[in-house]
Formats: sequence, structure tokens, C-alpha cells
Amino acid sequence: MTILIAASALSSGAAVAQVAPETVLSLGAPDAVQTRIGTLEFKDGAPTAETANKVYDALDFTRALDVYNNSFRGASALAIVKGFASLGVNPGDVAIFSELMDATSLFLTANAAFVRPRSGRNRHLLALINES
Repeated sequence: MTILIAASALSSGAAVAQVAPETVLSLGAPDAVQTRIGTLEFKDGAPTAETANKVYDALDFTRALDVYNNSFRGASALAIVKGFASLGVNPGDVAIFSELMDATSLFLTANAAFVRPRSGRNRHLLALINES
């Protein structure tokens, strides 16, 4: 008997919400959005093919820039180790500079302010010593 009462209460009519028309319109997706990568267009809330391509291109660029930025320091450290090795300075050896590095030093990320140790291959310490 309880089941019949609940079923008849549910089928008595559709529920109607009291929502202002402005609220309903504010929940909809816009037809176009101005962004840094250009105008993104939508049809019934779904992106057009051109918009999807723009967004994928922007994501590809962002990921490529992230890879570049995260690899820069490693490439610099490897280049320093290889550069020293080409001069006969092996990991574990000490290279002594007579002056601080400057704009003419051929280092990707040179440190011209103070002496800083660097690690080379095989986890040996390669110290860059400045002689004053």
C-alpha cells in the first residue's frame, strides 16, 4: 500500500522550478569568447572545428615551451661537463679560472657573481674555482 501511494505522488505532475529568466540565460554557453589565441566560437556549447584546432595548437605550444624550460638547465650542465672534458678536465678534476666569467665566456648559464661547484658525470664533483 505504501508503494502505491508513493508512485501516485510521483506521477501527479511535473515539477516546476521558480527561476528568473536572467538566471537561465546566464547559465548558457556564449557563442564566441575573445582570448589571447583569438576568438573561440561555439555552436550550442560545443567548439567549432576551427576553435578546437586553435586550442590544441595553443596546448601544443604550451607543452613544448614547458619541455624547453625544464630541459634548459640539464642541457647547460651537460654542455659544461662536455666542454671541460674537451679541455682535458675530467669529472673529479678541478678547473681554475684566473678571472670571473663574463659575457665572453662560452657558457650557456655562466655564473659571474661567485664560485659555484658543479657536478659532472658519474656523480663526481667538478668545482669551478675562481682565483682572485
